[in-house]
Amino acid sequence: MNKFGAHNFSILCRFENAKKNAVKNSLKNSVLSAVMITLATLTAAPTLALADKYPCIRTLRPELENPHSLAYFNRMKKRVIGQDPALTILAERLGILGTGLQDPGKPLGTFLFVGPTSVGKTESANALTEALGGNPEKDIVIIDCTQLQESTGTNSIVGAAAGYVGYGDKPLLHPENLKAREIEFTKPGGEKVMLNVILIDELEKAHDNVFRTLLPILDVGVVTLADGTKVNMRNAIIIVTSNLGAKDVQALIEHKMAEYKAEAKTGDKPFDPTGRTDVTLRAEILKQYDEAMKKRFAPEFKTRFQEIVQFLHLGNDEFNKILLMKLAGVQKRLFRDAAIKVAFGASPEARQHLITTGTSYEYGARELNNIVNREIISPLSRLMSTEQIVQGDALYLTFTDGKLKWSVVKEGLKREDLIEFAAEEFPDHAESFRKIDSEVPKKENQETTSETSKNNPAHSATSPTTTTGGGYLDQGNLESIYEKHSGKELMEQSTGGESISYKLIDVDQAGQTKTYKLRKHSKYFDLAEYTGAKVMLGMMGARPKFHAKSSGDKTELTPAD
Repeated sequence: MNKFGAHNFSILCRFENAKKNAVKNSLKNSVLSAVMITLATLTAAPTLALADKYPCIRTLRPELENPHSLAYFNRMKKRVIGQDPALTILAERLGILGTGLQDPGKPLGTFLFVGPTSVGKTESANALTEALGGNPEKDIVIIDCTQLQESTGTNSIVGAAAGYVGYGDKPLLHPENLKAREIEFTKPGGEKVMLNVILIDELEKAHDNVFRTLLPILDVGVVTLADGTKVNMRNAIIIVTSNLGAKDVQALIEHKMAEYKAEAKTGDKPFDPTGRTDVTLRAEILKQYDEAMKKRFAPEFKTRFQEIVQFLHLGNDEFNKILLMKLAGVQKRLFRDAAIKVAFGASPEARQHLITTGTSYEYGARELNNIVNREIISPLSRLMSTEQIVQGDALYLTFTDGKLKWSVVKEGLKREDLIEFAAEEFPDHAESFRKIDSEVPKKENQETTSETSKNNPAHSATSPTTTTGGGYLDQGNLESIYEKHSGKELMEQSTGGESISYKLIDVDQAGQTKTYKLRKHSKYFDLAEYTGAKVMLGMMGARPKFHAKSSGDKTELTPAD
């Protein structure tokens, strides 16, 4: 008798003895107890046997989160707002890729992104590319299905057959095109892998021939071009986006909203049309997308995807975060690229006005870029061009009486003070502001600070007032020159607020006219134009210096080297 047989025989003997004792004592409960004890022992037998064969060294916890997946998630979340469940799925797939456990006979990842328009599907593809170490603007292979609605749409993907228009042209999936857009992905262990990200956008708009072309790519990662070339695409992450079912979901949400309004009681939680806080509603929304896909795609097409990723509608909180991200992007440009370095912020009322104007539940944040261009970038550009703001100004946007209004709330700030002002207005982006500042050469920063301290009274105890030697003229000196000396004309023009432009025309002994245009700011002037050379007002370290030289009844202003 083997070990298992002897063990079971012993158990049965104990069961019979327990049963006899129970009958003898007429104790029904004892019989039940004996049966329960015996069954528990029988159940434990295999476990005991396995423990004897493979003693446990340590208990594992596969539920712990992959730290590399978490790092990918956090990286992508910097670009994508309000789609954490979707980013979690992508990050988990990247974590698998990092360990090398992906199926070698298939693409690295195949994802179908479903959801309404303008909620972050394409941006998530950009974020994933960036997380892999690529540049979203040049490293993604994009197949725009809105251009593939004809039966010949496959020509741009795999090439045209001989005798057809486009024959000989390199299609999108040609090995050379894929090579040019390869991304060098570094695994956590340091191993480097070359891969591609392929975005197939709005697939439902493509011709059925396109679906048939994509099937082998999604399944085994291989495509055959029109010229017979076989292309291995197993080192590709393929993302397909679709808006299918969006109208059905909209109808569902409107129906649920009507039900809520009819049944809602005082104190009930507000209805959440995004499904973020209502798991049941989220599942119903996904079902609508699934039903729409069944009507449009063949069953085998849907099963080719490793993950079907649901993107949720955006609510006001998400729109506000997206707006802050876009405004912070404008601020970064002001620090990095603009001739005049200023900082700005916006009141909650101003931000809500921009959100109300540029977003909607149905169409997402698509119009928000246009609103930011129209209400933020264009006004800032006009303020710079009309010389109403200068280096070191801090601006604030408010919304009162139905209008957006810009104001200067601080002036004469050093670069580091401007960055801190912006960091307070956009705290989630403070690190990126400081990073831009750290990229500015140290010498340039030192020269900037020195120049600003010398030329801006807000940065020094006294402002320059000398009319001889080098420096900037203040209003008193400029007026004294005008009053004392002939041959000059001083014109004053108000440009709103405290901004005043002065033009000093000086006729030298040779009869040549020199024009000097100066801009008043508080108690000092910037020399903006001299001897035909134009310089952008307010550029730290770039304001032209000049010498004021008096000789008898004549004063000359000459540019300093």
